[in-house]
Amino acid sequence: MNINKNILAFAKEQIKEKLKKLPKNNVDFFMRMYNYKNVHNSIDEVLEHLEFHQINHALNQIENTIKQHEPKS
Repeated sequence: MNINKNILAFAKEQIKEKLKKLPKNNVDFFMRMYNYKNVHNSIDEVLEHLEFHQINHALNQIENTIKQHEPKS
C-alpha cells in the first residue's frame, strides 16, 4: 500500500498530541502494546517503526480512550 508521507506524518503527530491528553497508565499501555520488545524507546522511536494499519488502529484506540475519559453529562 502506498501511503502519502504527509498523511502518515500528520497521523503520527496526532497520536503524540492525543497521548498527552491521557493518563500515564494509558500511555504506558500504548507503549507496551506497540513496543513490547523495548519499553524504554521514546514515542518517536515507536511511531517510526509502525506500519500504517498499526498507526490507524492506534489512533482509533486513543480517540476511543479519550472519549471514555470525558466527563459524562
